Amino acid sequence: MIIRKAINSDLEQILNLYKQEYWFKEGYDKNFIDNLSENTYLLVADDDGKIVGTAQLDIIKTLAFGDQPYGVLEFVVVDKNIRRKGVGRKIFEEIDNICRKHNCESCMLTSTIYRTEAHLFYEEMGYVAAVRGFRKEYPEKIVTKREANKRLYKKLAQQNQ
Repeated sequence: MIIRKAINSDLEQILNLYKQEYWFKEGYDKNFIDNLSENTYLLVADDDGKIVGTAQLDIIKTLAFGDQPYGVLEFVVVDKNIRRKGVGRKIFEEIDNICRKHNCESCMLTSTIYRTEAHLFYEEMGYVAAVRGFRKEYPEKIVTKREANKRLYKKLAQQNQ
């Protein structure tokens, strides 16, 4: 298994991984990956042509840290059928390598509140729940608060079964 930057032909497999953990908007540009910024790393864990994990890392420059950028890590998913087999650890090792290469001050990771098992793994990887995150969706009211809460409670109920 190798960790590499995604290519356009990986998109369907990445979206199938997303379906295991997230709801997302249907429809996408078939050349999505070709159009990513040079500081966006859409990573995949490639196991002999099968994409078994993914994560997106963006390197962001900010005046707050002087010359040092920071990383923003999102959409981390490992195929639910092979978790706890080292795939996530390899993805995070590559994320560390990229952040060090860019001389990042830190890397922020966001995760939905119901992914408690993933949170334990993130802590094992050295991430600390030190900030509170907020999100606003555009256009407003695409997903009402009530709809979002229904989805959250459904996920929590599924986890507790």
